[in-house]
Amino acid sequence: MFIFNQSLLFSGTVGEILLAAAPAFLGVFFLATFAIGYFAGPLGWLKRFVMAIAGILLIHPNLPTDLVGVGIGAAIYLSQRMGKAARKEVA
Repeated sequence: MFIFNQSLLFSGTVGEILLAAAPAFLGVFFLATFAIGYFAGPLGWLKRFVMAIAGILLIHPNLPTDLVGVGIGAAIYLSQRMGKAARKEVA
C-alpha cells in the first residue's frame, strides 16, 4: 500500500499520515473480514466477496474509491445488524 502513498511510511505531516492511514486500516480490516468470514455476524460468500471489493477500493488512495469502499462496508455492517435484530424478534 505504501507504493501508492508515501505517507504510510510516516513521510509527511501528521495530517497526511492520518489521512493515508485511516483508509488503509479499513481496507486491511475489510480484507480480513473477507478472509475470516465474520463481520458483526457470519458472512455468506456473496457478502464476503463484496467486502473484498470494498477493501480493495480502500487500498487505492483516491477519495471517490474510499467513499465507495466505506459505503459498501457500512451497508454490509447495517445489513448484518438488521438481520441480527430481526432474528432476535422472531425468537
